[in-house]
Amino acid sequence: MTKPLLSRGLVALAAVALMCAGTTAANAAVEVLAAQYRADVAYPEADALWASMSAGALDPVLHPDRQFSRPVLGGGIHVYLRNGGQSQVRIEDALLDGISLKQAIAYSDQRKFKKQVYAASIYFSSLPQDQIAKLAGLGEPIWWRAQPAQAAPSQTMEVTVRLRRHLPESGARLTLKLEGGGQVEVAVPGTHATARITDIAFSEDLACAWLYVQRDGKAGSPGRILLDGQDVTASCDIGHDAELQTTPVVFRPVRKLEHARLYCFQAVFDDGTMAAAARRAFSQDMRYGVWGARPGSATDLDTGRSFVQEMASLNLNLHMVSVGSAAVQEYFKSDAGRGALADADIRRVIETPGKQGTTNPYAYYLADEPDTGDYRVENVPAGKQVGCLAQGLAERARDLCALDPRTPSMLNLDLTFTPHNWYVYGQVPDIFAADPYYQPRLRQAYEGGPGRLPLYAKAGFVYAESRICKLACAPNPLHIILYANSYDGDDGQFRGPTPEEKRIELYYALAAGAKGFSYWWYVPGRPARGLGAEDEATRKLRREVGLMAAEMRTAGPLITRSAPVDVPITHAPRLWVRALACGLDSMLVVVVNDDYVNDRQGTVIRPVEKSSVTLTLPSWMKNPKAFEVSADGVKDVAASVQSEAIKLDLGTVEVTRLIVVTGDPALRERLARIYADGFAENVRKLQTQEQPR
Repeated sequence: MTKPLLSRGLVALAAVALMCAGTTAANAAVEVLAAQYRADVAYPEADALWASMSAGALDPVLHPDRQFSRPVLGGGIHVYLRNGGQSQVRIEDALLDGISLKQAIAYSDQRKFKKQVYAASIYFSSLPQDQIAKLAGLGEPIWWRAQPAQAAPSQTMEVTVRLRRHLPESGARLTLKLEGGGQVEVAVPGTHATARITDIAFSEDLACAWLYVQRDGKAGSPGRILLDGQDVTASCDIGHDAELQTTPVVFRPVRKLEHARLYCFQAVFDDGTMAAAARRAFSQDMRYGVWGARPGSATDLDTGRSFVQEMASLNLNLHMVSVGSAAVQEYFKSDAGRGALADADIRRVIETPGKQGTTNPYAYYLADEPDTGDYRVENVPAGKQVGCLAQGLAERARDLCALDPRTPSMLNLDLTFTPHNWYVYGQVPDIFAADPYYQPRLRQAYEGGPGRLPLYAKAGFVYAESRICKLACAPNPLHIILYANSYDGDDGQFRGPTPEEKRIELYYALAAGAKGFSYWWYVPGRPARGLGAEDEATRKLRREVGLMAAEMRTAGPLITRSAPVDVPITHAPRLWVRALACGLDSMLVVVVNDDYVNDRQGTVIRPVEKSSVTLTLPSWMKNPKAFEVSADGVKDVAASVQSEAIKLDLGTVEVTRLIVVTGDPALRERLARIYADGFAENVRKLQTQEQPR
């Protein structure tokens, strides 16, 4: 087998208890903080969607009693370690029930994807077949790693092993081999962790962290919070509500957290149940961007200059990977271009450090849609292809972190092997991305059989994919890429998104827990005619993208620290409503007009009049007030507190509404200032079509 150009990664797995430590000094210095097996969280409400994408799928209208088979999901082993010694600690290998994962997850000579990422699988290993069979019986490891690759004194590490199937109930033994000798033995129970930390968010100055702890099927709040094994409960405000399964925790450390360092949080309940998760500490602000650019030749720097101005006029502050324009690419490389991007606070997602002179990237892009490369991998059993590129990408993330530890990694997944692909890859990057392109699904429903149309007459596909992807990447943030093109291919044409569709899709992704957004793409070419096209429909869509940017970025300080929470909600008919907790003082109420349908002609939507929403307040919310954030700014909402609930009188809901319920008396003015300083003038120009070109 050909050795891959990327060096091989490390590491392994997890679930609940430390068996023993070794005998060497290095061994004794490694403390196991927690070990858990976390099973994938199923989302059966969307099973019919994934079944409709498979070959030979049955039409749900023609077969209304069809029982769609549910996906067989797997899980991950997570072990959290602390280096309690005086020297660096590196994990060289991880053995699952005595079998080396470094040897077992072996590379082939198949490079089915770019960036020197070779396919790896236990089915390429030269290990004896009985050991391969044993690993398959232990859940079938797909990829593994230790993060960071090397831990300094007092730092924590996370060892992850992704499994294709569930770990057996009898559990397994994980042996971590240390550089220089010694080992740590961990017993991994087969029962999955019933408590999870679903989100970890950090303030921009890293002086505060927000955690969201959830217990499966059981209400109640944790009593203690640990950071890297140390009790920090005294520095935490814990939200207590005896009726809710989700608990927000606000942690204010004595000293600011260290940028890009991995921190392990543990939430311990009074009965001993524990949730554990780790995340690298990156400052967060709302990033809302676009792929592609205005076309032009390499010598046409004026086009590059005007495109940056156009992005700023549309309230966009992120440019994603693909440029698609020699003019803009050359401008990005220039001193003037980099200065213009900095002045407009537009950051970039790039593939390698220093690309085109970028010195402050938002993220490094590991790969685009590697699951499509999985599909082409050969010589593995049928159905085992998904995840074959994950090991190489996990190592690529490690290598990029070694070059530039201050910048997070990002990875985007497509729709191959859904929903398994999202679960398999969700933990690989620091920022997980997905592209639930709705209009292509609607077009394919027309082409694949009219019986599928009921599944796609509404854009619920976007919520379903976003929801699963957030479950898969927890506690890391999710970035959702939305489709923004009309289709003009050799095989036919299909309309582009309507402004109403795109607004609803954005709200669905927000409600599912996404923290950032972008649009594919800007280039007005073929077959995808992007946001840069100048037909009337595209101009309307482009305007709506800019208006929604003002909306999302005004609410950005809340969105970036939010998490879905299942508080009881009653609402008027024909509305779709979800809530997000934003720490302990605020909540976002996401309201969508559900009285709509999409078809090949466009969107038909009827306003919902005399609408209201009543939200049962969690116990931690005190003295709530309500206001609305929209493209027009911040404005009052008629609201009344009734016992333990707040009633929002929304009047007419045209498409969407974003309501803030808060006990922070200064929040409304802060968000109003953000809007006035950053977006009000751009919105005025967009609404009067004074948008510069």
